[in-house]
Amino acid sequence: MKLGNHFSAGPYSRTVFIGKYKNEKSSTGFISKIKFHVNIFPLIPENFDILLRIHWYMWDEKNQRPGKELTDTNIIIKAYKRGWNSINIPDKSIYFDDNGVVIGIQFLYPSNLEKEYYQIKTQKERNKWMFQNMLSIGMFSCVNKHEGFNKLLTSGEPSFLPNPMGDILKPGLNFTIKTCKQ
Repeated sequence: MKLGNHFSAGPYSRTVFIGKYKNEKSSTGFISKIKFHVNIFPLIPENFDILLRIHWYMWDEKNQRPGKELTDTNIIIKAYKRGWNSINIPDKSIYFDDNGVVIGIQFLYPSNLEKEYYQIKTQKERNKWMFQNMLSIGMFSCVNKHEGFNKLLTSGEPSFLPNPMGDILKPGLNFTIKTCKQ
């Protein structure tokens, strides 16, 4: 699958970008490393730390969407450079089974940036602020409409929506799997 678009989220967005990743090599095991692509706007300094939280889910076959959240460990990863970032995942945290895995990425803006954003009065100034402070993560274009979702984090039941762009997108993630010995 080819990396295409990049998708951004600001401090105003409490959204998890979710993708269903098939097990194309029929290898099961635990994810040991995740690789993701970061594209940042040109005004952000070369050295940066942007935090992302990983969520993972069961697949709801009946409704063809992410089901129950399985996240039981708070895994925060750091985007630290332009281009491909590679992050080790704690042992035996996320299982990659015969069907693959359903994983989501949530942007975590530091509270000082959130506060700064909400103090801005005009949309023009908010747009300028976003241009100077926004990170975007690479996305894969999906052939199947049941591969890419957004989960809106609101009070009550979470809602799952197809990605809002014309294409169906999911986070551009690559996985390294520690396979299970039989």
